[in-house]
Amino acid sequence: RALISFGEAASPVLVRNLNKIDPWTAFTVRVKTAGIDAAALIERLFIAGILDDDRRGLIKPSMITKMQKALDVGDGFEAVTKFLWRVRAIYTFDMERYPVPDYAVLLRRLTRIGGSRVKITAIRVQMDGEACLEVNCTIAGQPARFAPEFWGNFVDLEAVLRGLNDGLAAAGLRERFANLGNDDPIACVIVGHDAGLTKLAETLGLPLDVGTNAPIVGEMGAEQHAAAQT
Repeated sequence: RALISFGEAASPVLVRNLNKIDPWTAFTVRVKTAGIDAAALIERLFIAGILDDDRRGLIKPSMITKMQKALDVGDGFEAVTKFLWRVRAIYTFDMERYPVPDYAVLLRRLTRIGGSRVKITAIRVQMDGEACLEVNCTIAGQPARFAPEFWGNFVDLEAVLRGLNDGLAAAGLRERFANLGNDDPIACVIVGHDAGLTKLAETLGLPLDVGTNAPIVGEMGAEQHAAAQT
């Protein structure tokens, strides 16, 4: 981060050791060395489907400036997540919910970031005491379901995203929900095109949480995750 803040993102020390530094710093190095500034990165987010064209009207020059400042000090996580939050294209929440996860509320909040593309309706939750047995819903007009594991007050986000993405795939849509990786038990859920998300992960190292995004990231993401842990 210090080297990046001094304009040394292309330092051989960083470039040679991308697999040994944290994923978000590595992402920032790749962005900077590719000559991508905040405005260009935002366009990459549009191309990947993380931002729909209806969000362009929400973007203000100050947002681009703030994103650039975060990139310039090596904080790729803040650069991306804060910008997406400002344009209402990300849902962040603590994975630990009290007293237990409310999956109906979670789905209603997830539909806000996808807008008309991935509208979630007809939500029905089957409970057994505090445990959620099954959730049925309609996404983009396609029936979807998932059966989350009961982990006390922790959300089974992998089951949620897999169920929704299976529904989107069955509907013949390219949109997919994905969770951005981070070191805290905080979910950062976005919606993007399946190929677009994969391309950002492959070319810029956009950190996608391997566990919850297995169908999207595949072997490529697993290898990146393993390298980051060594």
